[in-house]
Amino acid sequence: MCRDKIKDAGADENAGHNISADLLTESARIDGAGWFQIFFRIVLPLCTPICITAGLMVFMEHWNSYLWPLLIARADTVRTVQIALSDFRTEYETMWSYIFAGAVVALTVPLALFFPLQKYFVQGVTHSGIKG
Repeated sequence: MCRDKIKDAGADENAGHNISADLLTESARIDGAGWFQIFFRIVLPLCTPICITAGLMVFMEHWNSYLWPLLIARADTVRTVQIALSDFRTEYETMWSYIFAGAVVALTVPLALFFPLQKYFVQGVTHSGIKG
């Protein structure tokens, strides 16, 4: 996936000229860069949007999980936010104000991660071809 990203980035930056990953790494080797320098200065910066997009998607999947933490987390001290929100609904009463307040608090963590990384997320989605 990163090889395609490097090709796409080279095409975007050079107005349609396709620079392959092999050419980038070969030119860096000719300039005297070691393998770690090539990785950290060429490959990793070009793969950053894809890595951030994948990380945000995995985080959101685990942040919103309900069934697995409900089955595993028996103690009140290790429950997730979603399980704690479900405790505000009982057989006879639903405390809507507490549920909505907790939902707003639970929403702050994903938003605090997404807004600073929004630029990379959009780049990663457009370059990777994720649909829907």
